[in-house]
Amino acid sequence: MVRRAWWLVLTLAVVIGAQWLLARSHADLRVETERLAEAPVLHFAAVGEARGAVVVLHDLGGSKELMQCWGYGLARRGFDAYVPDLPGHGEQVAPLPQWEAGADAALGGWVNRLVAELLADGRAEPGKVGLLGQGLGADAALAAVQRQPAVAATILVFPSEPGTTGSPDRLVLAGNPVPGLCDENALAQAAAWLHQQMGTEPPAGSAAPSPLPWLLVSLAGGVGALAAASGLVRPRLARTGSRTRPTGLAAGLVAVAVALLSAVLAAVYWRLPQLGVALLDYLLPYFLVAAAVLLLFRTLWPREFGVPLLQPGEPLPAAVMRGVAVALAFVGAVVPVIHLNVTHFLPNQPRLLPLAAATLVFWLYAVQVEGLKRAVAGGPSPGGLALGLGAKLVMVATWVGAGVLPRPPALLAAVAPRLFGALVLLELVDWGLAAMRFSPVSIALTEAFILGWSAAVVLPLV
Repeated sequence: MVRRAWWLVLTLAVVIGAQWLLARSHADLRVETERLAEAPVLHFAAVGEARGAVVVLHDLGGSKELMQCWGYGLARRGFDAYVPDLPGHGEQVAPLPQWEAGADAALGGWVNRLVAELLADGRAEPGKVGLLGQGLGADAALAAVQRQPAVAATILVFPSEPGTTGSPDRLVLAGNPVPGLCDENALAQAAAWLHQQMGTEPPAGSAAPSPLPWLLVSLAGGVGALAAASGLVRPRLARTGSRTRPTGLAAGLVAVAVALLSAVLAAVYWRLPQLGVALLDYLLPYFLVAAAVLLLFRTLWPREFGVPLLQPGEPLPAAVMRGVAVALAFVGAVVPVIHLNVTHFLPNQPRLLPLAAATLVFWLYAVQVEGLKRAVAGGPSPGGLALGLGAKLVMVATWVGAGVLPRPPALLAAVAPRLFGALVLLELVDWGLAAMRFSPVSIALTEAFILGWSAAVVLPLV
């Protein structure tokens, strides 16, 4: 136990040390947190005399911290970079406009307010203002520039609106799909375009030190911390060599399909609007009903589906501790990839309660699915993995299908396909934990914690 604890301390020290070295690479730049258009904004002051001002807008589920790479890079190349939290994101308390006709226009109007404040305060000059947006931010930039003549150039990274090319004051970039990872080529291309449109020259010696080595060291340390934390709390149980008799993959998939189809109908007609959130009034009854139906299957047919949910001799608090430890280690492994402090990922205060609710109800559902996988496959096996992947595919299909029913949940059909990749990754994590003899309760809690945390970050729930 002591040896494994020292390994955990060592890997965490590697992460912290690499983060410190990474922060030192930006020590010569001035970064301040301000408020513009009633939103928190990171202001990256230009190196030397400012050549212009650039407003950097993040994607759906992003935050101002996730776009720090663009802020640092543009500041080194002579621009004052202003990176805000969009409504419904980060520390911004204003909700995201409803996902319907006019949402982009509302966001564009908010961006125009921010640009107007920069102009009124003398921080920017007409004709020397640029907008850079990624995904949702690109759509907001397009809506804003139509009514803001002071904007000289618009840069779009992964825009969702078709037909965004063909304008002389517009540049479309591929960029890096992971926002927090620096893409020096995209940065250089964007800065050169801005200088060209504003008629300015870049400052001398604007190249930034490469953070890639320290990012890789942080990532290695984070992955090591994940393995160390998993090993630290892994139960020391003897292998019995026996498995329960498999029920059959087809029977397991039928049980999941019946549960999720029942859940989607209940969720559409049994809404919880008193929660005051955009999606959870649908998702909470969805997972509650799915968990109840699967529990009914396991109660009515205990011989087929009623495997124990805890390891022999394992107390429930120990299983819960293992799940929480692995989930926290997962966060520690992910954070170094985008070189942020973990507090940047926590949702603003109104989203804390929906985060807890989402985690709890999904845990109840995931516990039943993990028990069903043990009944079908008798342990970690290709059959159990296939059942887990099939369950997540049916889940996404019912979310998308809910759009054709009365009162479809806002955003759900649009977001569901994007979440499928994350759900598949979660299933692979579950399979690895099952191979390490974690109980269904531990695995389900890990999955619920990660999914709830991700949902609070990726989806503007308020």
